[in-house]
Amino acid sequence: MVAGFLLILAVLILGGGIATVGDRIGSMVGKKRLSLFKLRPRDTATLVTVFTGVMIAGVSLALVLLVSDRVQFALFNYDQVQSRLRDATRQQAAAEKELLAVQSQRTEERRALQSALAERRQAETNLQSINRQLTEARSQQEQSERKLAQNQKLLATLETQKAAVQKNAQVLRQAVQTLNGEQRRLATSLQRSRKDLVQLARQKKKLERENETLFYIAAELAKKVAASQATTNRLRSRTELIFEAEEAVAKAKVPGGRGMAETQRIFDEFLSEVQKQALKAGAQPEPEAGCKSAVCMSAEEARRILQQLAAPGDHALQLISIDNSLKGEPVWVFGQVRPNQLLFEEGRVIAARQIDRNVLNDEEKLRVTLVDLFNEANRQARDAGILTSGRDAKVGEFLYRDLERMIEELRSQPGNGAVTLQAVSKQDVYTLGPLSLKLVAMQNGRILSKAG
Repeated sequence: MVAGFLLILAVLILGGGIATVGDRIGSMVGKKRLSLFKLRPRDTATLVTVFTGVMIAGVSLALVLLVSDRVQFALFNYDQVQSRLRDATRQQAAAEKELLAVQSQRTEERRALQSALAERRQAETNLQSINRQLTEARSQQEQSERKLAQNQKLLATLETQKAAVQKNAQVLRQAVQTLNGEQRRLATSLQRSRKDLVQLARQKKKLERENETLFYIAAELAKKVAASQATTNRLRSRTELIFEAEEAVAKAKVPGGRGMAETQRIFDEFLSEVQKQALKAGAQPEPEAGCKSAVCMSAEEARRILQQLAAPGDHALQLISIDNSLKGEPVWVFGQVRPNQLLFEEGRVIAARQIDRNVLNDEEKLRVTLVDLFNEANRQARDAGILTSGRDAKVGEFLYRDLERMIEELRSQPGNGAVTLQAVSKQDVYTLGPLSLKLVAMQNGRILSKAG
């Protein structure tokens, strides 16, 4: 901004100077009635005035082009920039069409996967039923075999006693015939049971093959869904995001120990405000996906957050985006709940560095040292437990112009003694944040410069 003002001032001063010189030359030509190119003195004065105006415009334009690369680019590459802008607009429209097609394909694949899973569950149910029938048939077979063995033992006993008991031969023969008939019946039943077992075993193998086929189909569909998800994520990077994955959506201080009903009311009010902000940002509900609001979370996640917030003490609540959220889609979130305790009191030195005159004389080294000091303060705050999202690890902010002013003040300091740089908390810092810092440069107990 300062360079721009200096450029404007230089153009004005140079233009005024050229105009003054041109005026004086014109006056001199008019007074002495000089003539150029065999023109009349009045025409000669007019020519000098015109040349002066041309010189003012030319010098001004040359100075602006010499100082500003952006003006050069805008003046000589305007048509090229417009062509690139039109190409980017066409590419964006093509990407949006491709995104819609991929989302439609992804929906169809999801439906096919759900159908395959349903068929798989039905096959598993049929397989369980056949297993039960097979178990019952095996139990009947075992009972028949035990009964047959008993009958065979009884028949052997009767045949042994046949020679000794002639008087009861007829009775024994009838008994033998009866046992033989029962044996044949049991043998027939056993043979039929064995045939049923073979049939059931064949059906089981068939269902197992069908189940393996369904598993393969489900695996292939899962691969296609994963590929569609990857394509969707790639296309999402070309469109405008509301929130990126693991970005902090909102945070608030929530008092605990109020009872479940009061905690529910406070939590609902907080969600209502977050909903309004999300709608303003472009998020929209998606009832067909189970999300009736612009900001959604699972019922289990909501219950977990409420249980933590109902505990005694003040809590720091932060909602974090689960995935990239586009305009026109809901924002799915999960929550972080921590005790909102005092981490750093006002005036606390969070991080410090000591530098010598070699660093002060090197502007780049001094800037790197100040940035490292700010990053060290951020790390100390994160280690202490201040809330921050996974995507952006910074928990504090610092104005660039304050940093540049401090660098300029330190480089102008006389002397060769060591200087201590401190990152100091401007106010009490709690778990909820934010981390508000000021940088202080000291030498022998004397403050050389402050920033922030």
